[in-house]
Amino acid sequence: MLSFENKQFTPYAPLPHLGIFYKTDGLPSTTINSTEIGLECRFAYREEFIEGNYYRTSLGTSYPIIKTYIGVGLKNVLGSNSSYTKLRLTISDNLKLKRAGSIYYNIFAGKIFGTQPYPILEVHPGNEFNYYNSTHSV
Repeated sequence: MLSFENKQFTPYAPLPHLGIFYKTDGLPSTTINSTEIGLECRFAYREEFIEGNYYRTSLGTSYPIIKTYIGVGLKNVLGSNSSYTKLRLTISDNLKLKRAGSIYYNIFAGKIFGTQPYPILEVHPGNEFNYYNSTHSV
């Protein structure tokens, strides 16, 4: 899968807007722009499918599924502020245990090369957290 993303990060309105983000020249900025092009490859050994005229359904595989991703941040493309390289590897499988059910596991690993502001860094599953919610009053 080939992907192209252009993101713009702006602080939520009640939060201060100056001094949170900085440009590469060290001056404060109110927004951060990121442009990334990426390539994801998926390998599922001996995966089987059922196909019809308008659908294709996976029956799965008895081997682990491996996904790799490489993404490159393009500086100065559509206003992007930084250049970086992202590498990511995911291995997942559904192990069937006789008389006990099954166990699903998903292992993530990755590395980001280059300096980036925190909103562009990876947010791993299970670590998403709403730290500010405007619908609740204190």
